[in-house]
Amino acid sequence: MLIHECTIRRYVEDGLTDSHGQPTGAWQVWETCVKCNLQWRTVTELKNDGFVAVARAQVLFLKAGQDITEEDHVTDIMDIDGIDGIVVDGGPFAVEEVKLQRGRKREHHRECRLKRVKAGYV
Repeated sequence: MLIHECTIRRYVEDGLTDSHGQPTGAWQVWETCVKCNLQWRTVTELKNDGFVAVARAQVLFLKAGQDITEEDHVTDIMDIDGIDGIVVDGGPFAVEEVKLQRGRKREHHRECRLKRVKAGYV
């Protein structure tokens, strides 16, 4: 159930270059009010020496066919299944991986692994 909405941002080059000859651009709003569901998952990893590492990961579920890539950022995740305007998590998150989850015959939904972005990188 997609009980949240979020904003997807995409880095768009502006056709200019900086003083080092590198292309410049900015993070721009790509799509708003995207239906989603943000969940926190516990990830356990067993190391060779028997050490177990446990971490929490953010996973974002989206409808099938949603335009999102590993280069995008997700921000402004809002609760829409209760009181409108409640911010679940403002982010920003970088999309690390996009998995297409299939049903019997076609794509069922998209599952994105997220990583929080440090301030100043949005």
